[in-house]
Amino acid sequence: ALKIPRGYMGYEFPKDKQLSKSDLPTGNAAGGSKVKKINAGDAKLLYDGGLAAQKVVFGGSVIEHPMTAALLYAKGELLRARKNNKEALQFFEQSLAMRRRLFRGTHPSIADCLNSMAEVFRVENKFSQAAPMYEKALEIRIEAYSGRHPCISEVKNNIAMLQYAQGNYPEAQRLLEDALFMCEELLGPMHPATAISLNNLAGLLHSCGNYEAALPIYNRSLKIKEKAFGADHPDVAS
Repeated sequence: ALKIPRGYMGYEFPKDKQLSKSDLPTGNAAGGSKVKKINAGDAKLLYDGGLAAQKVVFGGSVIEHPMTAALLYAKGELLRARKNNKEALQFFEQSLAMRRRLFRGTHPSIADCLNSMAEVFRVENKFSQAAPMYEKALEIRIEAYSGRHPCISEVKNNIAMLQYAQGNYPEAQRLLEDALFMCEELLGPMHPATAISLNNLAGLLHSCGNYEAALPIYNRSLKIKEKAFGADHPDVAS
């Protein structure tokens, strides 16, 4: 008889970290039902558990598989969110190398890795390393999504912030306006991603001394965030 491994692919998570049914959303998740919050430490344990599960099943080695690459990338994103950029970069590099072996060179998941790596380099002021990665990520996403997709807006926003950091304000404004237009068109005027684009554009105008233009854009961004997240959310406070 076939023996079914316990846990996830034979890997047993610690009992105090296992999710119960009460942790999961009930009813229509899109309708605003709340999920119990998982802290960053628990999230790291889950990503590590996914990689460990593969080792249990496949004899101690992590296999070349899209799921493996996704786990590596997701752990990199977690580390980047926790500002552990050096370690995050290592996971992005592993995921990128695996995805390049698994997929054709213009696969969207390759662009995801490039965009995230470029973000690490940008915040560390390594602009010459960030720029070509952003441009390649944008090129791949434009080809993959025929030029119209929220993820294209995302990378345009990121390139704009790179241009802003380098003092190229006219180009940064052009890119931010392009990104905002695309967000409004594809996601709607009240979407959180639209609020991010608005906030970035207002920040640029503010830095350039154009306070009258910046203020209503800040206010519009704030209203979207308050409606989406509630007045006590950290994104609203910031």
